[in-house]
Amino acid sequence: MAALFLAILPRSKISIHQRAFSLLELLCSMVLLASIITLFLSFSSSLWKKWQQQADEEKKTSQLSSLLEQITHDLHSSVMLERSFFINLPTVDPRCRKNLIFLTLSSLNSEEDLRAVGYFLIQEEQNASSATCYRFLANAQETRTALEHENITMLFSSISLKEITASPPMASSILEWKIHPVWLIDGAWTQVSSSSEGSYEQSPSLLEINIALQHPSPASFSKKIVATNMFSTTIALPPKP
Repeated sequence: MAALFLAILPRSKISIHQRAFSLLELLCSMVLLASIITLFLSFSSSLWKKWQQQADEEKKTSQLSSLLEQITHDLHSSVMLERSFFINLPTVDPRCRKNLIFLTLSSLNSEEDLRAVGYFLIQEEQNASSATCYRFLANAQETRTALEHENITMLFSSISLKEITASPPMASSILEWKIHPVWLIDGAWTQVSSSSEGSYEQSPSLLEINIALQHPSPASFSKKIVATNMFSTTIALPPKP
């Protein structure tokens, strides 16, 4: 009878006791959740930075590889005339004085494609210890005029930083840039010192380029460009009036 009485009572009359969370327990839960979220965000940020550094390193390495390939291409199509090969030619702007300058042909079948090309290392504004390399290509008419006056340096000695940086950068974060021209003299490989203005009278037989990159992981790159056909092309210039 008692059981039947309980069964017909309204549910609201039945007392059900439930224990609520205390304020301390809620605070502890929130602190624990915040700690987990912070650790997750820290791990994600660290992973993202690592990925960015790796991508940046791959980009810089790829740029440097492209730069060396471009220099190789220009050198294999180069033309060596008297005083037409320069390393660190003095310029009006001291920021442009670490350079490599020579004559090159974009097409070996046409003398109209003879150009003076210069590779310039420009100090980076954000990091004074590293530099960015730019390639400056003089037009054919300017090059030919300079040759007629027997003065290739006139194309680059007064060149400005604005002119050089107008073209896209070839490679960045360069810590070290060393170029070693080598000559084959009497069957032996010999390095010949340059004149005071950095020009060479003789045609180098081989050019060794050493480049070191900076951040994110310092790395050195070395390339020897053997002169199988390098500097072998001759250009007929018009006679002087």
